Amino acid sequence: MPRRTTTTTLLAATISGAGLVAATLATAPSAAAADVDPAPVRVVSGGSTGLGIPHGVTHDGFGRLYVANPTSDSVTVYGASASGNAAPIRTIAGGATGLDQPTDVAVDDAGYLYVSAMGAGSVRVFAPGANGNVAPVKVLAGANTGIDEPYGVDVDAGGTVYVTDFASSRVLVFGPAKSGNATPSRTVAGAQTELDGPVGIDVAQGRMYVTNYLTGTVTVYPATADGNVAPARLIGGLQTQLAYPFGVQTDSFGRIYVANFNPGSVVVFGPGADGNKAPLARVTGPTSQLTNPIGITVDATHTPTVTSGNTVLSYAPLYPVPTPGPLVTKPGQVRSLTVKGKPRAKRWIVDWRRPGYIGQAAINRYSVVVKTRGKVVHREIRKPSRAKLTRKELKRKGKLRYGRYTVVVRAHNKKGWGPAKTKKFRVKRR
Repeated sequence: MPRRTTTTTLLAATISGAGLVAATLATAPSAAAADVDPAPVRVVSGGSTGLGIPHGVTHDGFGRLYVANPTSDSVTVYGASASGNAAPIRTIAGGATGLDQPTDVAVDDAGYLYVSAMGAGSVRVFAPGANGNVAPVKVLAGANTGIDEPYGVDVDAGGTVYVTDFASSRVLVFGPAKSGNATPSRTVAGAQTELDGPVGIDVAQGRMYVTNYLTGTVTVYPATADGNVAPARLIGGLQTQLAYPFGVQTDSFGRIYVANFNPGSVVVFGPGADGNKAPLARVTGPTSQLTNPIGITVDATHTPTVTSGNTVLSYAPLYPVPTPGPLVTKPGQVRSLTVKGKPRAKRWIVDWRRPGYIGQAAINRYSVVVKTRGKVVHREIRKPSRAKLTRKELKRKGKLRYGRYTVVVRAHNKKGWGPAKTKKFRVKRR
């Protein structure tokens, strides 16, 4: 299949390490105050890896990495712990695959692999575990799809597919049932969208994040966006440190990670980032080994993995996932509830011990309720595990009811009240 002019121009720029001319980036951004230069914790590189100037990268729930290689027309899959000159555990390549300059990959919860084949003007879907020269189980291609030069691809939890089209500056959205030469379910396009050479895309937490290579911006839309709609947010300007952005990915806290092609760096923005604001951090420098990063993925532990040059680099989390505290539940019953004092005593001591199970949180108070004949005659909230009752406190409307009483004690922590513990006692005339 003859390869398209614009496609060739974009991919040639990534192979040579140069950026396409973008007027908005004529002035180099100043150094970020939060620059960091960490060494990668894993590097996949070498002749056995099968890498061919990798672009898009993603991971599945088992930590396996999927990499799109446009110069070798392949997708390579690596084990979760792959490092060094590691051979892929699977390689999808060959005439039956229809892969022509694949630029991005996405994996759904069922393990289906979605690949944007920029040279072929299509999105190709492969079965879980696909390996070798295998045909896709589904293809999106044809005039009705609006797909011309697809670069980025993502799929949401419901199976809806999102595609960035570089040449036409639009995002095409296809419902789960769409296949073949199908019309898009939605199209985001037009001057108000601020899309200009869109490449990377990430759909997460009800939002759609798109990098625009030609204007050096990130545009953010509701995931349901349709038509010529303005972005809800636009990250752009010299302060952002964006420079020929390619891949984009968010972490579980909504932070936005962007791979800058030239000069090579990864910038991270806060969840609500908007406008011409500096990033939270910028990964750059010789120790990082970043040359011309393109694809990026961030796993559940917030480990970023980046394609750069002919390598795949993984870093320790810049923002580690907080270690969850113990699961707090309501406490159990108080223990050893007793009422000390004879039936004719002037007062009684209600005593108990802290619950054996406190629900992983401190007990902060106790409820003490005394009832007789179904009516409450005394109620109090206490911090210590002891309460004093007197004949005067047990009077109702000035009269002391003789007979049987029930005391009910419950413990409380920050989650709520535990179950009641009861004890009966008697009151007699003195």
